[in-house]
Amino acid sequence: MRIKRHFVTIDGRWGPRQVHYRRCGDGPALLLLHQSPQSSAEYVSLMEHWGESFTVIAPDHPGYGISDPLGDPTANMEEFAVALAEFMNSIGLESAAVYGFHTGAGMAVALAARYPERVSCLVANGFVVFTDRERENFLANYLPPFRPAWDGSHLAWLWVRNRDQQIFFPWYDQTLSARMDRSMPDPEYLNEAVIEFLRAGDNYRVAYAAAFRYRGDLVLRYLRVPTLITATAQDPLRDHLDRIGRTSEQVEVRPGDSFEETLEMALEFLKRHPGADAPEVQTTCPVPGNLWNQMVDVRGGQLRVQCNLEADGLPVLIQHGAGGAAETVKPVATAMQSRRPVIVVELPGHGESDNTHPDEAVTVARYREALTDALDGLGVDQVDVYGQWGGGLVVLDFARTHADRVQSLAISGLQYLDDNEPQSLLASYAPAIVPAWHGGHLMETWHMVRDQSLYWPWFHRSSESIIRAEPQIDAESVHTRFVAMLKAGSNWRHACLSFFQYPVRTQLAALRAPILLCAAAWDPNRSHTQAAARAVGACQYRDLPDDEADWATALIEFFG
Repeated sequence: MRIKRHFVTIDGRWGPRQVHYRRCGDGPALLLLHQSPQSSAEYVSLMEHWGESFTVIAPDHPGYGISDPLGDPTANMEEFAVALAEFMNSIGLESAAVYGFHTGAGMAVALAARYPERVSCLVANGFVVFTDRERENFLANYLPPFRPAWDGSHLAWLWVRNRDQQIFFPWYDQTLSARMDRSMPDPEYLNEAVIEFLRAGDNYRVAYAAAFRYRGDLVLRYLRVPTLITATAQDPLRDHLDRIGRTSEQVEVRPGDSFEETLEMALEFLKRHPGADAPEVQTTCPVPGNLWNQMVDVRGGQLRVQCNLEADGLPVLIQHGAGGAAETVKPVATAMQSRRPVIVVELPGHGESDNTHPDEAVTVARYREALTDALDGLGVDQVDVYGQWGGGLVVLDFARTHADRVQSLAISGLQYLDDNEPQSLLASYAPAIVPAWHGGHLMETWHMVRDQSLYWPWFHRSSESIIRAEPQIDAESVHTRFVAMLKAGSNWRHACLSFFQYPVRTQLAALRAPILLCAAAWDPNRSHTQAAARAVGACQYRDLPDDEADWATALIEFFG
């Protein structure tokens, strides 16, 4: 069963914002609410199963996954319920059965309490009932701020925090009494949990804190919606079921056994109280004045696209490089959006885009085909194109094969390699990112990303390899590039290998569109870019300022 992803644009109590959600199946609507700090991705396997009985809709909560935050760090559970109601309104959903896990369980109860007419029934799996002392303790210790550090030390903390969450409850209480009886998940699972945490960033604390403060046990006394409160035998919140006192007649408290048996019990309960039929999927609406997201269907899956099409003129397609994402080209895209329509396409297997082809099939031509599909899906015929580093090769190939669709081409940091460089780069530039049980791959990736701004190539850390320009290594910048690299995982390596083998010299010389080659002083490929401009007489060359936000001016002047 294919799960498709969508964005919906909401203009409500918190102003314009977007919610990302997954959807599959047929029949009455079932809303799945995830735990913190996860996203709807945790429900993929469950959606494939429950989609046989329902149209399953799983949103990323505000500030989690790739949904916009509410902008209020003190938002309470009732306000998250309002935000959920706004989501339901925006997708045209009158009512639904609701299933929530941990934070999502409290959110489901809050939604049913405030909008009983919108919830046909709910299952709360893992429901928090704290004592006052526990609540104070959790709020004081469970949610420390998350800030990128220049040395990457925040990543060591993050790995151990997520690892200890599998050992102790709460994670910061490393005592025998807090030890849980469970096996440690494999490193790949922990790595995905870290990526989900990184998607939320410091906002990870908001829904968590709302759940800790919420007195859901009191709400159960007057709930008017058929409700099942449960927890598996392995859930650290299982004992909290015994703390639930008086409830309304609509509430049933029934402990589960194994995770699978508890889910089957939940499914049978949900089937007895179906919600309204799910509406048709609506087209994503823009967010005025800002870059906004949509998922575009291409062969093999979906790509995430960010755009702002409000300005006049021909759209400018902005393409990131290997291991990049929409966030890594955001300074340029944001600066350009008020002057020209802007489109940013995330390459397959990068950012939030699906990996639309097997690893062994990764080529520049494959990326170009996906890019073409995305532009066709958007209904965009002609563009000016701009690519950074390896992304420049993708748009170069697009301009080569679709000359009638490209007016002008600009590339910064063109990888115009001499005959001796490709073999060395193929061997050493892009090591595989393999999750390690101790989390050492996080620090390895952090320092690799950081050294890419200090040496060319980064793995030759000698005085001859120093990039003699102002280093671009502030913590926020490195962190943005690190997160994009970690999301890409093995795809960054395959992208690099395809870029290093692309015949850029012959393809660039054969291009007929006007070409601007440009680079900042700190760009590791500046000398390559200058060499390409000298070799190909039709190319213009321009130095760029250090601040990427200032690049838009040079690009706009070239595009006209």
